[in-house]
Amino acid sequence: MFANHAQIAIGSRMDTLNEQEIETLLLREARQVPLPTGGFNEVTATRHHWLAVEELVRDYGWSLESLGRLVFEDQRATGADFHACFCRVVAYVLADARHVLGETVERPSRLPLLPSGYQPRESAV
Repeated sequence: MFANHAQIAIGSRMDTLNEQEIETLLLREARQVPLPTGGFNEVTATRHHWLAVEELVRDYGWSLESLGRLVFEDQRATGADFHACFCRVVAYVLADARHVLGETVERPSRLPLLPSGYQPRESAV
């Protein structure tokens, strides 16, 4: 799946990820995502998604709570499962934070964008 995306735009340059880096990004881990209703939902996502969440928190002022709220709202609006909504919301928010939905990335990041299969749709957040 991700192997076809071994060359990914990072900033304004192309970096080639080796097989080990790709495998590392695809490792799955489970973490708790807070819900606006007061509970938590365990999400098992790729390491890449969790690194994207960490970048959003560290570099763009997002919180896991605010992302959890968007995921919760997306789930209610689309009826998709929480995990699918989480992956979609993280991809869209990261792309928006980096200003890449139709623009170029101005600031290089060590983390490549999520695979190109995450394209904006009308049901997107």
